[in-house]
Amino acid sequence: MKSGEIIGFSKTMAMLAVAYDKEVSKELNSLYFEVLKKYEIDEIKSAIVKHLESSKFFPKPSEIIELIKPKESLCDKAELAWLKLLNAISRHGYYDSVEFDDPVIHSCVRAMGGWCSVSDRLQDTWMHKDFKEFYNSYANKPDHPLRVVGHLESAGGKYAVSYLGDMPKQVSIPSHVNNENTEYKQRLSDLTEKLTVKGKP
Repeated sequence: MKSGEIIGFSKTMAMLAVAYDKEVSKELNSLYFEVLKKYEIDEIKSAIVKHLESSKFFPKPSEIIELIKPKESLCDKAELAWLKLLNAISRHGYYDSVEFDDPVIHSCVRAMGGWCSVSDRLQDTWMHKDFKEFYNSYANKPDHPLRVVGHLESAGGKYAVSYLGDMPKQVSIPSHVNNENTEYKQRLSDLTEKLTVKGKP
């Protein structure tokens, strides 16, 4: 919102106060505006309408934000991380060390035996399930390895570290994934379309 929209915002807060029979002081109104000012007024109004339809209690700023921008579920994060992992293996193999923008992946790879081991397990149909379980386990932990260590680094030789940020629109599924498992490949393809994350050029 722009500073000039505080009047419209205040009217919205006043209507919200009436709906919930709550007094909204000038200070409270200013506090809500300060927290929500990064969002458009129409987004805020839409979120408030949704809240009115689903809750009997006056909304906190965090609840309004949640309705404007729902949090990505942990399940979706795990699936996105899995696609990033597949893409990294396809692009880099296990020779290079890789730093993902999601450090939870580093912990998962370490728990699954390391970069070389994970790269060699792609024909294992259980690996996807194992990865998601590890991701759910490590997602809320604060500390993770700085990267996944490739073969060259682990052998003490010269090595490169590749940084992988946002997911590309099309994920390249490694050719050595079991060709007969078409259902598995289709699921990955569907996830690629579902998780519309903008990739870097």
